[in-house]
Amino acid sequence: MEWTLEKLRQSGDELVVEPAADADLTVVMRTGLDDNPRVYYEYTDLFTRERQVVTEDEYRALDESVRGPIDDDQVNWSLWSPPFTESGQPIQLPSPRRYFQFEVRIESGAILDGLRLTSLSVEHTIPPVAQILVAEISQLDVPRPPGDVPIVTAGDFTTFAYDVVAQIEETDTGFDALRILTPQSTPVFRQFFTGEDGVEVTPDSVQAELGSLTIFFSSQRPEIGIHRMRAVFDSQIFIQGTSVEAEVFDSQAEDGVPQRVQPGDANPEVLTNALRILTTAASASQLVSSLAVSSPVFTPNGDGINDQVELIYSLLQLVKPVEVTVEIFDLAGRPVHTVLEAESTSGAYAVAWDGRDDQGQVVPPGLYLAVIQVHTERETLVRSSSMGVAY
Repeated sequence: MEWTLEKLRQSGDELVVEPAADADLTVVMRTGLDDNPRVYYEYTDLFTRERQVVTEDEYRALDESVRGPIDDDQVNWSLWSPPFTESGQPIQLPSPRRYFQFEVRIESGAILDGLRLTSLSVEHTIPPVAQILVAEISQLDVPRPPGDVPIVTAGDFTTFAYDVVAQIEETDTGFDALRILTPQSTPVFRQFFTGEDGVEVTPDSVQAELGSLTIFFSSQRPEIGIHRMRAVFDSQIFIQGTSVEAEVFDSQAEDGVPQRVQPGDANPEVLTNALRILTTAASASQLVSSLAVSSPVFTPNGDGINDQVELIYSLLQLVKPVEVTVEIFDLAGRPVHTVLEAESTSGAYAVAWDGRDDQGQVVPPGLYLAVIQVHTERETLVRSSSMGVAY
């Protein structure tokens, strides 16, 4: 979704363009299968309040005494999206859908400031990549978890199975790539299976990076009909209720728009039917993992071998940035060096210490203590680990 706007300020009787005006715009959107996002009800029994669905025209013609409520159609229409706060953000709503609805919200922080929306556009493909695109995720060794929801330890690498089923018709453009989005984690690819029999195949290529795993399979491009895929990979979950989304696209198309998967039953042997991952009760209340060091002893003598140590930790369950400090102390408790002082959110982190103090001098040999402090609104969490410096 993209838009353009002008920020305005009233000057006398005129509105003039003022980029510094204190006004902001957000957009929400929903998609539907028909042209009316509402459901209309008629009371068939005023005493029991029993009711039935009627069309909008039928509803308008009813006597007011038997007019029932008007509700959002949650069967044929999606829920409203989270607010789009910037132009160019991808749309993560059920598709393909013929109908969509916008709601534009403008907020002003000053009585004389406002804005004008000059254009609003949605990029989509006609025809779609596939008519139906459904996926579900599970732990590889727990396809039928209690409560039908995968539960993992926050911050730990877990092996997941991601099942996708697509229905492709002659008019659809088709696809040859699957991208799985792994928030704050760099996934590790394991296996890829395709077809009704779930035959393991070797993808043409795989790209794993922070936040996503992309599998390319042009040589096994799905044909018209029902097509099943399964990707097996390792990844970390840092936040309770994380949704692992995915999309397919045609890597050969210059202007191809990816199509998002929808949660559902993609594999009869898996009972999750969803993309959401929960974390264990113990890890759900934990905001920072233990602080680990890459080596118990390092030698910062400038020879390029074992010259620095990595301090490794994970931040968990944080939905907004918090202040994090990583410091080095000697065994007497005196501060030696501030390695990191920054705002961070959930994810896996590694910062390096080169064995120097705040003045840039190499520290004497001995034992040192690395301390991480995570400052939240309610408390400050502390983790520590020791390491040795030798020459």
